[in-house]
Amino acid sequence: MKLPIVGLLFSRVSAPFSYWNDRAQTFGASPPTVFDNQSIEILQQAIAEPNATRQISFRPFEVFSGNARLLGQDEWTWRVNISDFSLPHLTQNTTEANLGRNITEPHYIATSYSLSWPLGGNLSSGGLRGSDSPFCVTSLDVEFSPNVTNLWTEENGNSTDCEPVLGEACLEALHASDKSLTRDSCDGRMPSWKTIPECNTTFGYGAVIYGARTSNLNPNVTSNSTPTMGESTSPVTSGSEIMGFGSGLVDGGDARQAYLNASNRVQILIFNTWVGEERFNIKLARPNIHCMRCFRSSTNLLRGYLSFDVDTQAEEAP
Repeated sequence: MKLPIVGLLFSRVSAPFSYWNDRAQTFGASPPTVFDNQSIEILQQAIAEPNATRQISFRPFEVFSGNARLLGQDEWTWRVNISDFSLPHLTQNTTEANLGRNITEPHYIATSYSLSWPLGGNLSSGGLRGSDSPFCVTSLDVEFSPNVTNLWTEENGNSTDCEPVLGEACLEALHASDKSLTRDSCDGRMPSWKTIPECNTTFGYGAVIYGARTSNLNPNVTSNSTPTMGESTSPVTSGSEIMGFGSGLVDGGDARQAYLNASNRVQILIFNTWVGEERFNIKLARPNIHCMRCFRSSTNLLRGYLSFDVDTQAEEAP
């Protein structure tokens, strides 16, 4: 399955070239702010034809089956694409003067998440069956230590359950500490992941958290949030990108390792929304927290990081 290439070519304010060093977190199909128009075209093509991909289906609202029957039985699909691509047009600028280091063959590793739902259409009408509730998605850029990462194995390959990696106590603590969803908006304030006692052996042990942000992907409701709170983006449609992560520029000689690290890591998807009780005028909510890895099959030690050997060709579009 190939993601659609979305036309996003527009005039962009020039940012200092050193920003290419920075990791990126984006929502929807928006490219990183540092990307110029030519880089955006290359990025869109790379996301549409990824090097590695994996998708797993799950029922996000099954816990509410007794309260919202139709929504409770809907099966969604979460897809993760990993793309390694070169940006040769940047070569003349990838100097020590601009970056603080020399890059002779600029590469970039992009990770994109998409969600699809059985009714198709946009998130409000199709995914949430007409709900205008805020849909608060948390982008969590985290890299666990190898001993934690490898708790997710192929035995978990058809499930998005995070318990094998995070443990039951940590997962329940994350459910309890998630405050991203407010009455009519999304709150951008994040919990202190490393200080949750139940998560001491996962987030608190050897994990590198590069960043966490929250955005409302269903901005059809009057929101009181401000730019310092949860971000708001344009509505998404079934199968389109909901968020992305970027590596910053890497040199060609390091690109393979950066790609393997991105493909091997545990991906975490967190979202929350209000679900209406069909019989009574009340709304219910419980955070969705899901995990997966793209790589599969046997493992081997490569340049100091445990990674999977797989055929890294993208799945063919139906």
